[in-house]
Amino acid sequence: MDSTPATGLAARSPRLQRAVIAGTYFGRLFTEAYVQRRLAAAVSPVVRVRWQGVQSWPGVEPEDVQCPTMVYTGAADGQVVVQLQQQRAAMEAAGMSLHALPNLGHGELGSAVDIVAPLILPFLQS
Repeated sequence: MDSTPATGLAARSPRLQRAVIAGTYFGRLFTEAYVQRRLAAAVSPVVRVRWQGVQSWPGVEPEDVQCPTMVYTGAADGQVVVQLQQQRAAMEAAGMSLHALPNLGHGELGSAVDIVAPLILPFLQS
């Protein structure tokens, strides 16, 4: 049912040479009931459109990804890190690397540059 834009691009864009995916896992992210609850609670038109769009996102599995891919999350990223650890074998079989960075939660994945940059820059430059 759904994926994130990053996993969708990595699976469907032949132009993408490498992908770094942060803070998400593969497969179905939201149940239909969850999406409907979010739609019902959405006040802002922008938020409503976002949740309506989620309904049409195709699912992506690790084997769907077409380019070298690094996935990282924080060890304190709740359900995301749990799901990724469960998907580790499938990700490794697809040639991906998974990194769970100590002491980072979901909110720090894009802002902890001093921790994240040394991990992803060598991957992007290789």
